[in-house]
Amino acid sequence: MHPETRKRLLAALLAAQPDTGEHPQALDEARLRQALTGTVELSPAEQALLLHDPSARQRLYALRDAQRARQYLIWKRLGMATQVSYLAAADVTDHPVTIDTHPHLTVKVFPLDAEGTRWTIFLKVSETLQETLLSGLRLLDSGGLLWLIGQVDADGELSMDWAHAESPLQRLHHYELRIEPR
Repeated sequence: MHPETRKRLLAALLAAQPDTGEHPQALDEARLRQALTGTVELSPAEQALLLHDPSARQRLYALRDAQRARQYLIWKRLGMATQVSYLAAADVTDHPVTIDTHPHLTVKVFPLDAEGTRWTIFLKVSETLQETLLSGLRLLDSGGLLWLIGQVDADGELSMDWAHAESPLQRLHHYELRIEPR
């Protein structure tokens, strides 16, 4: 089973879990916000609490949705589109390929071998965009495949090795890319 499918199935099952009303320990909103922004990691006990307490999960989901809405509003004010356009011909290559570049971000794919079977995905955000980030980023295609996820570093860069059988250039023949807050 695909990891994203498994995660969605688990989320659906947990959402249907009845709230017993017993909450021996509670996660405060500040702690949940820190976890969402990536400034802290939840402890195993806090993760277990989220697993067993539907109301804690609902608070986390509500905060996540509010944070994502706030991030989209910031991007809109910057005039940043979330769609990533493909600028190059989608053929096997042994040279880096720029997928999109505009004032706020650049997305490139770098082949790691001459056959085009191993790739690294690279994202560079502008300083202006980096200053407005409330959390990490993820790059997905319209088919739902996750290309890249994480926090940008101090230089505004994020990269990840491609972990799928189909090459990223082949996927671009069928799907569009978009960037989202994490």
